[in-house]
Amino acid sequence: PLRIFAICLTSVVVAVHYTNYGPLIPILITDAHITSAQAGLLSTFLFLGLAVMYIPGGALADRYGQRPVLIGSSVLMVLGAVLLPLSTNLIWMLACRFIVGLGSGAAFVAGASVAANLGKHSSLGQGLYGGSVQIGSGLGLLVTPHLLAYVNWQGAFLFWGLIGILSIVVWLFVSDNH
Repeated sequence: PLRIFAICLTSVVVAVHYTNYGPLIPILITDAHITSAQAGLLSTFLFLGLAVMYIPGGALADRYGQRPVLIGSSVLMVLGAVLLPLSTNLIWMLACRFIVGLGSGAAFVAGASVAANLGKHSSLGQGLYGGSVQIGSGLGLLVTPHLLAYVNWQGAFLFWGLIGILSIVVWLFVSDNH
């Protein structure tokens, strides 16, 4: 049960970054003095990082195990997400989104590997893992506008970055052996 909870939590944390920037686009255009095309690059750089890390993330998980990759990639994701609100410079923001994408890509692949290797519970794990992606995407769209009202765009990005620490903490309690 802890492994399934851990992969679901990681899946939610990864997926929230897919959509959390969407509600922030109008305020980012104003505050960061960027165009809507430049704001669209926030998504592009996240998914570029994901694409770049899928194969290396899988290779790292095969070589060193899923748990270390999930912990390391979650740290990378948190780092990028927490550093992003520290600047309104577009280049810095895109670099941070790329870092979040790198962490997300490795975490997604390693998490899918954990779900597939749950033995007789693998179908349950894979279903919950995939469903958690939808939950995370929905949370990003649903909660971010409420965060924006209270803590501005910087606080919203920081909130989602800090939530990733939960994933790291949970993986610290999951043993490597099944």
